[in-house]
Amino acid sequence: MYDVFMIFNRAEGKIKHCRIKQEGRLYIIGTAQFESLIDLVSYYEKNPLYRKVRLRFPVTEEVVRQRGVVSHFLLSSW
Repeated sequence: MYDVFMIFNRAEGKIKHCRIKQEGRLYIIGTAQFESLIDLVSYYEKNPLYRKVRLRFPVTEEVVRQRGVVSHFLLSSW
């Protein structure tokens, strides 16, 4: 059994999403494996998640209220 999380980001004017699976102690996105969600996010802040797009700003509830949309990335249980 595994849990699934999602990263949402804006790229090319569209909202993109990537599925993150948790299998045991590992978080997996595509073929990449990470020990924690923090490691995963840190990696994709420095390396492209999609084409040349990297994670830049976390979305908080306050940002969603102010803008009314999801702007860059968000981790949520799916």
